[in-house]
Amino acid sequence: MRGTVDWACDSAFAGYVSGFLNVQIEHHMAPQMPMENLRHVAKDCKKLAAKLDLPHRDLTFLGAVRLMLGGLYTVGREELQRRKSVTAAAAAVLDKLHAD
Repeated sequence: MRGTVDWACDSAFAGYVSGFLNVQIEHHMAPQMPMENLRHVAKDCKKLAAKLDLPHRDLTFLGAVRLMLGGLYTVGREELQRRKSVTAAAAAVLDKLHAD
């Protein structure tokens, strides 16, 4: 439950349009359950999460898009920094080789 979120899990329309990607928490708890039934157990999963003191994030569609885009931005910035440092290290090695 810590690594995934639900969005619009009460909506059958959102389920069919997204290929049931909107009920990921329930899918990971019951992977063999037919996809169209996952939204029906969402309330039970929320109760279980509360009982076990686990986070259960149920976002709106826009909230999920915002979270995804924010994550992509953060990962992109981190990767750019990593590549810059690797490029700088490689350039320093080449400069050292050329100097010798």
